[in-house]
Amino acid sequence: MRSRGGFFLFTGSSNRFGLTLSKLIAFLSDMDQHTPDKPLVSRLGSVVDLGLTLLFFLFMREMLVPHVPSHDPFTILLVSGMTAFCMSGVFWLAAGMLRVTWIDYLRRQSKDR
Repeated sequence: MRSRGGFFLFTGSSNRFGLTLSKLIAFLSDMDQHTPDKPLVSRLGSVVDLGLTLLFFLFMREMLVPHVPSHDPFTILLVSGMTAFCMSGVFWLAAGMLRVTWIDYLRRQSKDR
């Protein structure tokens, strides 16, 4: 792999990671042909992610209360709640991506056996 202007060119010879252009193409074509019988996202998985996100929101709202520079209780709860809401959105996305990646990994492992 040679670097030219910030872009990496894949050559026929293997680099220190063992990645060649043919291996990259084979990996990408395998991704397109993989069609599982069951979807990666289920209702139970979505409900679990939503429940964990709600618990994360409540936890973060309480953890953020001492960091709000105000003496008004309504303002403290409002600002900590708005901040925890944004953080919970990121948590929800990360939990969903982790779940889908984990299920896909387990399916590929069972397919190889």
